[in-house]
Amino acid sequence: MEVNITCNSKLLPIEILKRVQLTELQPGTLPAIKSIHSELDTVLEKPTGSKPFAALLGLKQPNSIAIAVPDHMSLVPVKEILSSLLDCIFKALPTIEASCVRVIVGSGPQALPDINEYNHILASPIALGCDVSVHDPMTSEMVDFGITRFGTPVRVNRSFADAEFKICIGQIAPHQIIGFTGAAEEATIGCAANETLEFDFGLMFYDNVRVGKIEKNPVRENLDEAGRMIGLDFAINVVLDVDQTVVRLFAGHPDHVLRQGAKICAEVCGVKTARKFDIVVVCCGDGLKNKKKYHLEKIFNLIAQVIKKGGKILLLTGSQQSMGDELCFDYVCHEANPEKTLDAFKNFECQMGSQNAYLLGKTNTDYDLNLQFDLDSKMLSSCHLRAADRTTIIKEWIDNYEKKPDLAIIANTNIYIKS
Repeated sequence: MEVNITCNSKLLPIEILKRVQLTELQPGTLPAIKSIHSELDTVLEKPTGSKPFAALLGLKQPNSIAIAVPDHMSLVPVKEILSSLLDCIFKALPTIEASCVRVIVGSGPQALPDINEYNHILASPIALGCDVSVHDPMTSEMVDFGITRFGTPVRVNRSFADAEFKICIGQIAPHQIIGFTGAAEEATIGCAANETLEFDFGLMFYDNVRVGKIEKNPVRENLDEAGRMIGLDFAINVVLDVDQTVVRLFAGHPDHVLRQGAKICAEVCGVKTARKFDIVVVCCGDGLKNKKKYHLEKIFNLIAQVIKKGGKILLLTGSQQSMGDELCFDYVCHEANPEKTLDAFKNFECQMGSQNAYLLGKTNTDYDLNLQFDLDSKMLSSCHLRAADRTTIIKEWIDNYEKKPDLAIIANTNIYIKS
């Protein structure tokens, strides 16, 4: 039989023998939001776990407001949200000066300090005369808020920290370490100092650190505690489906927003399966070059949850970016084999590229990893990867099983496996 997978904006046919148990892992769906502006107006009037936004501002009468927004790689409709949010702020506080409203791009470890790179999403605050800046975890001036119970020093960008009213705009999405992104994250990661980030991700080896888990997840709890220490007042978060379409928008108290948004995110991104598979075919897609660099980690985490030990993996992609950034390549190519990559990981500081290399090495050691890449064979070989024609390699694998093998197709890697 022939199965078609949409990958890299192309329809890829794969011939699969009938002697196979085929499963396509697909999540649920929800209708897209028709208008970000009207939806935001609604949720600001009726936020979750909070007084109406305008009433909250009226009660607090802040002299300064800070808004942390995600960086240039985010799919959050920041431009539309900021436009409506600023309208609401200046209506509720007609005497506040525009320069007292600060917009900080919380770029975290991927700092891109050139403000011109963000003009397309910061048009409204720039036009109004708001104070606009890009956070740099190494050079920005910080404020120290103390240490969480997990031992993380909470040091945050002063422009955000000193404001009398603090808002975070972001996305609630599955994350392999913190369970779900969102709520306080744009401040506690996006606006944090480098040493804070290192401590945060140093918790990644604790129990209960996994995708889709919020409660008793030490990394997620650590970020939420840091948000309370900072004094975060309000959060605005969107939920996107696996096709990166906004399906829900939440506003209100950060803890309430996170939990309500996580439930919806589980509906549109979560997949349940009690089975492990002999063969997994994954389309990594061409959009990875525009996503955050932890996306490779998410792919390998997803595969590890559904494949049997010693199973077969075929990754379909047409982009080098699907395998991470240059740092990842440096780690992988430097070592003689995947096992050496795992050993080397323990001796380096926690960086995104090193995490990608670690996961690549672990996956390549535990499973039979093959790829259909638009990269030359020399590049693949240097990274301990094997090129493969999709139909040929699948037929070869199936022929080698005495019994009917279980084969899973993951056409969209924005899903996660529910516990």
